[in-house]
Amino acid sequence: MLELRRSLVRLAVLLALGLLMAALLDAIEDAVLLKMLDAGVSSPWPQISFVCAIVKFGLIFLGLTFVIVVSVYYLWHAHRNS
Repeated sequence: MLELRRSLVRLAVLLALGLLMAALLDAIEDAVLLKMLDAGVSSPWPQISFVCAIVKFGLIFLGLTFVIVVSVYYLWHAHRNS
């Protein structure tokens, strides 16, 4: 059980760093969208915005999935052991 907790903590730290990267990607995406609003839509700006958004939402999905799965796991074990 201790090894599982250590692994979960390591994974949580990696996901937290991933969520910080998602925030950076969001800022890049916003800057690119503002550039397109100002100068018009031309390559490569839509592609950069698209890639930033896909990666950002993927990282957010992974973080939320981790929180939900770990929460359900611990609630289930707490209920089972009581």
